[in-house]
Amino acid sequence: MACVELSNAMNGRWAGIQSTILYISAFIGGFILVSTLEHVRQFAIFHFSTPSKPLQKYRRSGNEPTYALITGGNGGIGYGIALSLVQHGFGVILLGRNGERLSAAATSLREAIALSTAEDAARGMVMSSADRDRYVKTIILDPQTATPDQIADSVRESIVKPNLDVSILVNNVGSVPIAHPPYRELVTYTAADIDNVINLNARFMAHLTINMLPILGRMPAQRPLNIALNRGRPSLILNVSSGAKIGLPYQIMYSSTKAFTSAFSVGLSRELKTSSESNHIDVLAIVAGDVESQSNIAGLLKWSPNSETYGRYIVEKTDAAIVRGLKEMEPYWLHRLNSVSLGFTPERFVDKGTLDIMMMKMKAMNEATKPKVN
Repeated sequence: MACVELSNAMNGRWAGIQSTILYISAFIGGFILVSTLEHVRQFAIFHFSTPSKPLQKYRRSGNEPTYALITGGNGGIGYGIALSLVQHGFGVILLGRNGERLSAAATSLREAIALSTAEDAARGMVMSSADRDRYVKTIILDPQTATPDQIADSVRESIVKPNLDVSILVNNVGSVPIAHPPYRELVTYTAADIDNVINLNARFMAHLTINMLPILGRMPAQRPLNIALNRGRPSLILNVSSGAKIGLPYQIMYSSTKAFTSAFSVGLSRELKTSSESNHIDVLAIVAGDVESQSNIAGLLKWSPNSETYGRYIVEKTDAAIVRGLKEMEPYWLHRLNSVSLGFTPERFVDKGTLDIMMMKMKAMNEATKPKVN
């Protein structure tokens, strides 16, 4: 009899434990489900809703244009960003080393302004050719070879002295400035190759940012007098990084500089928020995936956007990223899905997949960029 009672008691206790486990499991499962659904909802809102007037909090009052300084703005992602910005009422300053390409890009952007103001023209508000010229300016400077003094002089002569009101800095310029082939093992790099990649992708960005911070922050000793009333208005720094920051074989130096770009952006964002003189400057790294551009012409992954589309994504998604407190942003939804999936993939599979993709990319790009023999 005692054994039966003990057995019943144990069965009852076990049933209670099972019930508790069931409730806990249901709670955990429900929490995971709700959390997953919320992440999906936020993902959809972020990537598939489009603001009608992006970045307007960075525009200044008055009749003069509010400018974005864009490095490497004569082509690729930089041009795509510039195109979207002028269509939303910003002026742009394109910085690059090739005067002819800068001039051609500036002409195209002025034509885009004319098209985007067609609705205003229908209402009798026509922007003249001279007005369009004011909205697009250029700076000729070689980011790879410019010295710190040359960078400072260029900012002073092209922006500070003319009293241009710049509220956005886009550090976009980047490439692999080495002799053919562009995809190769690190052991084949010369000392000059290493320095060239670092200079173009990292050193120039750091020096230019230092020179632009007083302008973006409207520090009293250096701000133009006619924009003194705008001190403290939000400013923005966009630094174009890359998914390559995870470390790519055959592109080791480029990958390393893009990791620097991301770390530079995150650190600067946190640092600027500690001071009342700079806490109105937002900093965001753009983690670019595979994008079709003038320098990325072969071995493209399926569904890769072109540079103009990608530039538009950057402009349209930045406000939402800043509101969410993000330090890094992947504006294209497929790039973001790829990054999320990598986080759940065992390292050995990541290694194999990365190597397979880079081998394919190396073969395609090295063939596409091979010098033509007459």
